[in-house]
This record gives sequence, structure tokens and C-alpha cells, in this order.
Amino acid sequence: MSESTLTPTYLLLQAALRDFLGEAAKNVDSAITAGYRMALGASRGREAKGRHKWSWLSPELSLVIWPSFAATAGVTVVGVYASPKTTLTLTYGTSATRFYPSMVGHSIVITAIGTFTVTDYTDPTHILVKGGETFAVGKTWSMAATGRYTLPDDYGSPAGDFYYAPGETTRKIRMVTEGEMQRLHEAYIYTADPTKFAIRVRPSSDAHNPALATRWDAWFWPTPGTLRTLTHKYNMLVNTLDGSTSLTALGGPDFGNLVQLACLSWAEMTWRGGPSKFTELYYAELDRMVGDDAAKNVPRNLGYCGDSSDQAAAASESVRQYPVTFTQR
Repeated sequence: MSESTLTPTYLLLQAALRDFLGEAAKNVDSAITAGYRMALGASRGREAKGRHKWSWLSPELSLVIWPSFAATAGVTVVGVYASPKTTLTLTYGTSATRFYPSMVGHSIVITAIGTFTVTDYTDPTHILVKGGETFAVGKTWSMAATGRYTLPDDYGSPAGDFYYAPGETTRKIRMVTEGEMQRLHEAYIYTADPTKFAIRVRPSSDAHNPALATRWDAWFWPTPGTLRTLTHKYNMLVNTLDGSTSLTALGGPDFGNLVQLACLSWAEMTWRGGPSKFTELYYAELDRMVGDDAAKNVPRNLGYCGDSSDQAAAASESVRQYPVTFTQR
């Protein structure tokens, strides 16, 4: 049976809440939102203190950092304008240059056409830029690397350093403050494999749009002179569970069951006079799931912790003693 069948859907959560409340027409979206937030936060409740951080909320991303691309004969784009954006299609020539998600927010210079800001990544051969015009004849293009690269929209905060792919280098890229990164880029201007990074708010007109979460960029020093693929663990942002874009909760079937109990618990406490059976069931299931999730990152053993005295075959050795003399002054 597939996960989508086992994991409670948004519509199933609505039905469960209305069945419990006995009010078919009641708007239960507030209970779904609150219950989902409650389960994600994993507050341990009355007896067990603190919160648990679910392991699946810190996934690993793969980020391509690229050097500056110069206009190259045979490597061109064509554009189709459909207000307010232009779709650029990459045409390959003698080079296998391609587009990357981390190019969003950067400026692309199209020869004899103009300079435009990349707004969307579609696939390796298609991006969207703000404004523009239609041109069917291929045009060469260039893009300057600044050391800043767009992170995924669900990026919340770093959960570790950046690492190079195996075989490239054994170094990791350590995190510094944005102020330190600014100083480094002002004082030392050259290209090489980065050794430091900072996380900064993405500079764009909608960066503080209340309808959107804050978006982030990774800023590296030095600016890379070679195409590299980095890995990095981060804390993920989670969207509201609803019937339009998020039909099922993240975290799999077991967590989906926990979300359902959390929604019923919230409804119980809010509309039925206080915590009762669903709240007790929720905290019991939460404790079980926290234990299972925590066990995923615990080694099967911690190595040998004895003193070798249990090795019967080990030969005993005499200890040679030396006299020690103290002189008092």
C-alpha cells in the first residue's frame, strides 16, 4: 500500500474533526493548522520537558556553485516574451553549459538584447527572466559570479557546514557572519574553491512580502572559479496543510497519524472544554515517535569500553615501582 494511502489527507482530517465535533458544516481549518504546528513543534507536554527536532525536518540539499560564464560563440539562447516574463531556451553549441536553480536572482546579459534578472528556474535548458522581448535568432549570453547563490524556497536555517563532493577536497566550508563575509570580499578579491560561507536574506523586491516566507542566499568566499556541487544540511520550512497545495503532512504515515491526533486534541481543548482522550492519545503517540526518531541517529554500540580485564588470555604484567622523594622547602 502506498504512503499516500496510509498518510491522512487534508480532506480526511476535515472529516475526522467534523465527525468528532458532530458539526458537518463547521470550519475546522484552524484546528488542522494548529494541530499540524503542534505535531511539528513536538513539545513533550506535562511530564517530559523540552522539544524534539524531527530528523526529517533537516534534509540535505545539493547546491551547484558556478563560476562566471563569458559569452561564448555557439552557446546561445532564444527568447519568447509572455508578459510579464520571457522564457529563455538554451541552445547548445561547442560547450555543454547549462542553467542551475542557484541562478535565480542573478543578472544575465544577452548580447544585443539587454540585461535581465532571472526570476524562475524551469530545467537545465529553460529559465524565466523579468521583462524582455521575443527573439528567435540565438544570442550569446554571459553571467557574472558574485559568490552568492539562491537556496531552495523551503530553506529555513543552516544545520551544518557545506561539504565538497567526494574526491574534490577533504575541506569543509565553514560558516562565518555576514559582516565577516563582506570584509573578505572587500579585502581579498580572487577566485578559488570557497572556504567560508554566510547565510543572508535574498535581496529582492518581495523579500519581505508578508504573503511569502523570507528567502535566503548562500554567500561564499572566495568566489568559485570552478563549477562545484556542494552538500549541506538545513532546517526546512513547512507550508500550511491545506486542500490546494499540501494534501498530506510531511514525515510519512506515522507522523500523519500523529498530526490527526494533534488536530483532534486541539479541537478537544478548544471546543470541548479541555484535554481528554485524544490529548492523552496524542502525547502517548508523541513519546513513542520521539523515541523511534531519536534512535535513527544512535549507533548500535559505542565501541569497547572495558579495561581488558575480561580477556582471560591476556597475560598479566608486573608493574615496576620507583621510589619518589619529596623535598620540603
